[in-house]
Amino acid sequence: GGDGDPAELLSTLEVEFPRLPGALLRRMSRAYGTRTNRILAGAVTLDDLGPVLAGDLTAREVDYLVNVEWAWSAEDILFRRTKLGLHIDRSATGPLEDYLERIRHAA
Repeated sequence: GGDGDPAELLSTLEVEFPRLPGALLRRMSRAYGTRTNRILAGAVTLDDLGPVLAGDLTAREVDYLVNVEWAWSAEDILFRRTKLGLHIDRSATGPLEDYLERIRHAA
């Protein structure tokens, strides 16, 4: 998803998803490039992305990371894939860990 101009991509995302937080769009466009559209498809509001699990990480993004990028641990998601672990309190990862546990058992 790294093809194209990052500033142009962000501008496009801001037009396509005007009700999503700008900070979320910026972070996701840097992390996923044009694949951001795949993650956000059909979303109008933040609620459409499922619960926020850590920082601004939503269930929809975690589902993408698990299903497409084969991420399975909170540490992998927070430090390797998204780098959000550098910016949030480690004690705030409980909802993410619980969510991952639920989807592991559902698989």
